[in-house]
Amino acid sequence: MLSNTLLFLVMTLLLIQSYIIYSIIKLVRTFLSEIRTVRGIQFGSLQNGDKAPAFRALDYQGKKVILKEILKQQKALLLFISSACPTCKRVVKELSNISNRANFKIILINNDESNNDQLVLENIDESIIYIKAAYLFNTYKVNSTPYVYLINQSEEIEISTGIKNPKELSLMLIDEDFRATS
Repeated sequence: MLSNTLLFLVMTLLLIQSYIIYSIIKLVRTFLSEIRTVRGIQFGSLQNGDKAPAFRALDYQGKKVILKEILKQQKALLLFISSACPTCKRVVKELSNISNRANFKIILINNDESNNDQLVLENIDESIIYIKAAYLFNTYKVNSTPYVYLINQSEEIEISTGIKNPKELSLMLIDEDFRATS
């Protein structure tokens, strides 16, 4: 009788200990997924050569945007912005000029779902897809704006970088055009 009670007590303690360990692991996992950068070190970022996460979203007009469908036809440039970012505003003003020369589809992704889109809508033409979707920032592990991913038709990331000004984006894309033609 005493051994059965002792066995029951040990099994109960093991069960409690397992639950505590499981809870700690779950908390640590949640904590690590919440932090993305610590003093400039980025955890889990997408790099050149990585497979780009597929997504489906609605653009600002309610049209369905499917990345895989776009990539069947041409490369895609994902430009992540925020309405409150001054550099993003300057880049958006130059987007129409860039899109006229581009041999890829430009997808503008804004994480600010509440602010006015007037500046963005005034500066993009119908060739640019505009999406307001903060969840894509998490999907693509974007921590700062403006940020660019160029994705090839094999669904691989060719370019993954932050940009400091519109000219830097233009030069990067001109260089990309040069590499594509040579």
